[in-house]
Amino acid sequence: MSSPHNSTNSTATAAPSSARRTSAAPARLAAQAVKIATVAVALNVFVLFISAGQMIGAGASDTVHEVAAVTLHITTAAAALPAVAHRLLGSGSTALAVITVVTFAASFAQAWSAGLGMTSHIPGAFVICAGALGAAVLAFASSPRGVQSHVTEHTAGRP
Repeated sequence: MSSPHNSTNSTATAAPSSARRTSAAPARLAAQAVKIATVAVALNVFVLFISAGQMIGAGASDTVHEVAAVTLHITTAAAALPAVAHRLLGSGSTALAVITVVTFAASFAQAWSAGLGMTSHIPGAFVICAGALGAAVLAFASSPRGVQSHVTEHTAGRP
């Protein structure tokens, strides 16, 4: 039989380790969610650009563009929420949180500007594109190990 003193010591040493894992888990989850969502936003913007080009060039239906515009609101919100949560957890980038929130807001301004004509709608598309790509770059660059360590890790030992 083990003494109560020994079981207390083993519990005391295990608790801080599991507490660290538990407290770090939400930050890691938020960081992963931001990465996934920023890639989704970038792909969404790509679909919007392709469908806009088809509408202008070939007079194609605007259904794909309309659906992609709605999903832009969803994907930008899906990027902004974990980016802000990651920042509030203390380990996320302030710039990333701000860019994702601004891009989310810009998606609504962009939708509204469609009724005003292309002179405001097209420049807004470039603002959203810059926000989407900037957020994706920051999301991957602000990972705990950083982009450079990933590159170094994959090129280590190569001539």
